[in-house]
Amino acid sequence: MDSKLTTKSQEALGAAIQAATAAGNPQLEPAHLLQALLAQPGVATALLDSVGADRASLQRRVTAALAAAPAASGGSVVQPTPSRAMSAVLTAAQSEAQ
Repeated sequence: MDSKLTTKSQEALGAAIQAATAAGNPQLEPAHLLQALLAQPGVATALLDSVGADRASLQRRVTAALAAAPAASGGSVVQPTPSRAMSAVLTAAQSEAQ
């Protein structure tokens, strides 16, 4: 993980990777990161609350999206690689951190 990201961001990214791995998802998606951020009290949830977002509804939508994601099981499970969309998210986050 890139040290330019905050500790909380690194923790969220780690949690997203763990969740994707546990679910057998071959790719790490932005939805994994959003799920981790929603579970982590802090800036992300405070920002969502400040704009009046319905976090419960958002969580349901994220859960549904991840349930529909491709998954493997058994011996074919490997650590997920970032999807194209996730790579774009990470690149943007690292650019903002500079």
